[in-house]
Amino acid sequence: MEHMRAFDKWRFRVKPQKIIFLDIDGVLNSMELFDKLEERDMEPFMGIDVDEDNLEQLRYIVEKTGAQIVLSSSWRHAWHEKGPMIRVGRALDQAMASYGLKIISKTKHLHKGNRSLEVKDWMRGRRIRSFVILDDTDYDWEEYSLGEHWVRTSFMEGGLTRELAGKAVDILNQSS
Repeated sequence: MEHMRAFDKWRFRVKPQKIIFLDIDGVLNSMELFDKLEERDMEPFMGIDVDEDNLEQLRYIVEKTGAQIVLSSSWRHAWHEKGPMIRVGRALDQAMASYGLKIISKTKHLHKGNRSLEVKDWMRGRRIRSFVILDDTDYDWEEYSLGEHWVRTSFMEGGLTRELAGKAVDILNQSS
């Protein structure tokens, strides 16, 4: 029992975090990116399908809020994993670092693949001040009481735009 009290005291000294739950497809890339690459016969940035304009919008959110990034995308399977996809994970880290960004963690893949439950699972036991979910897909966010934290991007409409980045900043700074 004494051990638990010491843990609780330590836990409440930890500063509450602002968190960005980040999807990649439809957020950091879009149809616009693929059209641009094809039209200009260009190679993708850092060898992966992320748009530098969208990385700039993500950096804007981090600079305005001090939030940290948690990968909730299916790309998390390539991030710090072993196997053939590790190249993609390393390239993602490099692309993020080139914009002063860093992924601090990733959500677990739960057996049903329900991203809403995966986000809730990641937050369990952590001190979270505020959070935003950047995703182009509705994973029943409303049903799991996460809808007010969701910024819906669009794969067909450029992914993470300045307008949507501003909305994310507002959500993250509401509690400040």
